[in-house]
Amino acid sequence: MDTQKDFDGRFRINELFCYADTWKLALAELVKQQNTVLMDLRSFSARKPGCIHELNTLVSVVPLHYILLVVDETTDMNFLFQVLQKAWQQRRGNGIADSVDGHAIRVCKLALSADPVKVLIPELCDVSQ
Repeated sequence: MDTQKDFDGRFRINELFCYADTWKLALAELVKQQNTVLMDLRSFSARKPGCIHELNTLVSVVPLHYILLVVDETTDMNFLFQVLQKAWQQRRGNGIADSVDGHAIRVCKLALSADPVKVLIPELCDVSQ
């Protein structure tokens, strides 16, 4: 991964081409290196097993206050909270404690009419501190 700034202060885009046999390993390694994780859960439901795996990985690896989940009217919130509750119980069962007490995963609900950039940039800034 190229993580150094270019001479103009911008960062390069790194692309990973993952297949069914590699994406879970790539996810686990990538989230260990980040201090902020944004996950788009618009249209999330029980029919999204890949997202369920990603949520479980995030909760088990990333400090919770570094996670920002994006939802909207199409997100099955009841199912999302069930998945998070189960992942949290597994995390606690593994003896993992949060580095900052009282912090939790942040959830940002986007209205269909909202400008995602204007809503998400301040949220991301709060999460990354």
